Amino acid sequence: MDIILTGQTHTQIENMRKVLSIIRNKAKEVESVPLNEVLDEAEALGIPREKAEDIINKLEKKGEIYRPRHGFLRPTQRD
Repeated sequence: MDIILTGQTHTQIENMRKVLSIIRNKAKEVESVPLNEVLDEAEALGIPREKAEDIINKLEKKGEIYRPRHGFLRPTQRD
């Protein structure tokens, strides 16, 4: 059903939420979140690095996050 409504599986949606949550939580501690830290934490949650990188690219295209400089991420909205 999720694929019909959003074009993504439930697992893909959950993984996107997890990665975005990692970025937002880390952004509370530091201004710009190192990409490698996000990838490491995503991997610890069971998301392969390659998938996490794809998710980050999708989140960037959706406008949820941006890259203030090479190797760092920031959410577009502060909680």
